[in-house]
Amino acid sequence: MAALLFALLLVAPGIVHAWKVMEISECVVTGDPHIYQYDSDKDVQSQSFRVSTSCTYVLTSSGCTLDTYEDPHFCVVGAFDRDDPNEPATSVHKVEGFIHINGILLGIRVSRGLHDIRIWNDSHPNNTWESVGNAAQVMQKPFIIRGNLIFARGGDKLPARWGFKSGSTVVSVVLKNGINFMYDGQRRVKIEVPPEVKENLCGLCGNRDKDRLNDDRIGPLFATSKDCQGLCENSPYDLDYNFGDKARIMQDFVNSWYYEGAIKGSRCAAEWGKVVLAFWQIYRRIKMTSTPSPALKYSS
Repeated sequence: MAALLFALLLVAPGIVHAWKVMEISECVVTGDPHIYQYDSDKDVQSQSFRVSTSCTYVLTSSGCTLDTYEDPHFCVVGAFDRDDPNEPATSVHKVEGFIHINGILLGIRVSRGLHDIRIWNDSHPNNTWESVGNAAQVMQKPFIIRGNLIFARGGDKLPARWGFKSGSTVVSVVLKNGINFMYDGQRRVKIEVPPEVKENLCGLCGNRDKDRLNDDRIGPLFATSKDCQGLCENSPYDLDYNFGDKARIMQDFVNSWYYEGAIKGSRCAAEWGKVVLAFWQIYRRIKMTSTPSPALKYSS
């Protein structure tokens, strides 16, 4: 009996670690692009949905009630645009993560090709996105700011159920709250949420409640919301919802998590022919000061 207990003590840490790995929630954006939400089976393509518009959307965020969505603790957004303006397919061109730390807003941006990684520090006097290098540089020397880690690794070295292609380079950003978003600079993004994160989540990645049938909940862009003012008047879609309602069609769900316009000038369908508006004019998910920060405006 003593020997058995000793053996259990030896293997218990490994069992606990394996159990935690199994509990990690994953959202995957891949291809042109298809999104596999946290609660979907990543091996079943029919459980994904396609985003065909060249806009930027909230992938995952805290602040998932009407009273809290304007001031989330964190959010991760993805910009989709067309590689070929004559083709309908889009892919990921930029990923940004924002997190509040002790009253300071920190942003991390990873752009297409992994040639440019930037940070936004709300407390910095210059109020601008600052470069911290490229994938090769953060592979040699990871960058840490206020408990947030930016590093790069080979895709074949990342242990994951839905990993990146062997031989690829992946930039990984681990936010201070433990959420990790990864981008290969081409067509694949993965967001991992460890079980220690207890916040309710929302956005295109769903709500992570283990029920994939209730993930498509309307975000802050709906007919009577203030975020719709100046944007939705000519909408061809029926946006007669309230925040958190189950979307009747997938495009309504996607539109409701609109963040900003196309990043390369092509027409963003969610804007329905209107000019590109600054983020702070239409979507106030990040708590603002009296003067809108350049980091939260539309930028190319």
